[in-house]
Amino acid sequence: MIRSVIRPAAILLAALACAAPALFAGESRDPRSDYDREFSKTLPFKAGQRLEIEHSQGALRIGTHALPEVRIRAKITVSSSDAAGAQKFGEGISVTVEETGSAILVRTRFPEKKWSFFGSGNISYSVDYDITMPET
Repeated sequence: MIRSVIRPAAILLAALACAAPALFAGESRDPRSDYDREFSKTLPFKAGQRLEIEHSQGALRIGTHALPEVRIRAKITVSSSDAAGAQKFGEGISVTVEETGSAILVRTRFPEKKWSFFGSGNISYSVDYDITMPET
């Protein structure tokens, strides 16, 4: 009796071991769709002005240069199991740059996720900034 249970279990384990590499080699049941968009803006930067940034969900790299201007570049990336959902969400992400007398304000706004996907519905998103401002 024990021998008849062990043999089918061994066959099942061997079959799973053969199938496992295919699952981890990129053959996924959930193909991903990506949406990418770029944002770029350059503004004069006056002496004494501040740079304020409201941001989450991504990298923020700030460098300096000798020019009296601030350069703002952002890469918006959305990945989802639903191509239309990725595009809709990506188009809803906004980067705004406001100039007041004393500051330049950079804001990232993400849409609320008020939809549901059929299937797994996974989504990931980020906005990666590269900002260059005067070294003074």
